[in-house]
Amino acid sequence: MKKKIKQTLIITIFLMLAAAILVSCGDDNEEGNGYIDTAVTASPTPPPIVIQQAQTDPTPTPAPLIDEDDEPHEVTREDFIDELDNFMLWLEEAFLYFDIVYRRFGVDFRQQAELMRAIISDEGFEIDVDIFTQLMLDHFFLHPDITYPVANWSMAMQSQRSDGFDGVGAHVITEVLEEGRIGYIRINCFELRGFGVGGNSTRMVRNFFSDSADFEHIIIDVRGVDRGTPDAWENTIIAPNIDREFTQNFYAFARDVNWLTSLFVDMTRHAAFAGAQFGIDNRIPIGEIFAIAEMDAPPPYLNLDMGLMYGLRYSRTIAPPDDATPFAGQIWLLIDGGVGGSVAQFVSLANYTGVATLVGQPVGGDMALMPFYFITMNPADWDDETSLGREAAWLTMTWPNVRMPYGFNHMFHTDHLGRPLCEYVTQPHVHVPDGVDALEYLLDLIGN
Repeated sequence: MKKKIKQTLIITIFLMLAAAILVSCGDDNEEGNGYIDTAVTASPTPPPIVIQQAQTDPTPTPAPLIDEDDEPHEVTREDFIDELDNFMLWLEEAFLYFDIVYRRFGVDFRQQAELMRAIISDEGFEIDVDIFTQLMLDHFFLHPDITYPVANWSMAMQSQRSDGFDGVGAHVITEVLEEGRIGYIRINCFELRGFGVGGNSTRMVRNFFSDSADFEHIIIDVRGVDRGTPDAWENTIIAPNIDREFTQNFYAFARDVNWLTSLFVDMTRHAAFAGAQFGIDNRIPIGEIFAIAEMDAPPPYLNLDMGLMYGLRYSRTIAPPDDATPFAGQIWLLIDGGVGGSVAQFVSLANYTGVATLVGQPVGGDMALMPFYFITMNPADWDDETSLGREAAWLTMTWPNVRMPYGFNHMFHTDHLGRPLCEYVTQPHVHVPDGVDALEYLLDLIGN
């Protein structure tokens, strides 16, 4: 029997403060990365292995809507099977990260769908909304083998990540580990919300740098932190400690040009707003949208078999303040696989500008690309030319019967060589072995 299904789309636009991304500067050189003789530099990562990704044809048609006055019907086993199948149709159409998930974690989402379909098709298996939701989390969004949400992937805003900050303790801790020689800054949170929190936290760090100006070393610890926005710490730690202007270049690719058009317009608008509010007028991105087929030389590692049609090449520039006095000693930055989101963005910029020597393990791959706002639309309001649904950078859908929203970024973000940022993450200069505390390792290294 033909079922009437109501489908609601919740469009979530992630607008970026011109992300600091794992790329090299405009001339593609590697100067100024702050390497030292005792640091072990990560070897260059080879280009990604290309795994062919099947494309669906034709484009899936959204399920028909029902009126608000229609009587709700009991959700059946067949409804759950249909919702799983429609979910996979939508992924095939819009999700660009199948291959990355497989290469990084050995998880094949198509195989996961087959396994889950076999489970819920078994007449002897009890199924309801709660069980279906948990199966979706276990097989996809919170799969135990996936350590971070690729493409800002989430279901009902649940994520593999949690930085453990309860909002009660100190946002920042400063400590002198060896008088006159080694200072330590632990940043517990990048989400500096609340009256006076941001100003007090950044002032504490600026004062500590000033009081420790004659120290040999300052260690900054961001291990396990992933939430918030990076701008306050970029302005406080990175900008004052660079001696020249730096520009990063990177790409966003998509199958539909409307996504890129809206992304760039909103990025620019938000960057201008942030500049007016916070004095970050050197962060407004510049760029251009182009058809990949018209490029003289596409980025060498870009997988052209993914059906990508358009790209946005854009850049972000950061410059030191006029009155900056860079720290004369060595800045160290402790990182690990728990670093993600906007903190991965901060780490990427610290590495790119050469401000700090990175110590620990590679960061997680879910680098934040933009702040976000929420816009809700009914799909009945869409049209081909003005639909926010097609122009948004990050799309959330809701299953018709389960009513549980899920979403992911529709853009394929890469460095200047076309390598996906979810895969080619920031590496430490000094790699700390598994099971060894990075702070203790570093203190031994510098002879505490």
